[in-house]
Amino acid sequence: MELLNEWWPSIREAVLAVDPVYWVSGGGLLMVLVAVLSLRGRKHRKQLNAAAPKLHLQSFQIAPLGRDAFFKLRNGGEPATISNLYVKNRNDIKVKNSISGHQLEKDREYSILLEAEGAQKINRELIFELTYLDRLGNVYKQSFQADNQNTAAAPKLKRKR
Repeated sequence: MELLNEWWPSIREAVLAVDPVYWVSGGGLLMVLVAVLSLRGRKHRKQLNAAAPKLHLQSFQIAPLGRDAFFKLRNGGEPATISNLYVKNRNDIKVKNSISGHQLEKDREYSILLEAEGAQKINRELIFELTYLDRLGNVYKQSFQADNQNTAAAPKLKRKR
């Protein structure tokens, strides 16, 4: 605090000595710089959103014995490359078909088969976490709830290329 009290008179004199024309021109330059940076960010977000896949859960069905299930994903956006599928809180459910590296084209569906390897049967309270890439190489993670097919969590951008 003493340092501020010591320097305050010299700072005040320096601010008052500057011509108001310089303050106005500096403020105007700062406003133009902020406007250019915000427009650049908006353009980048539009490009990112245009390249983003729009995945949602089309259907989810459990086999009569409860040991197998399958769900269909539908891509309403740009192509996506599936990287990984994880079932939350259930380590005993395995994915039967290989999904890593599978290309999910625009307006296409993809079925994923599941199998319960433990004693517990598959139920509708499952939450799937899907990791995928867009055509620009951005990595997304999205959650799907098996019991609610109409809504899916918004994809979270995990790594921007």
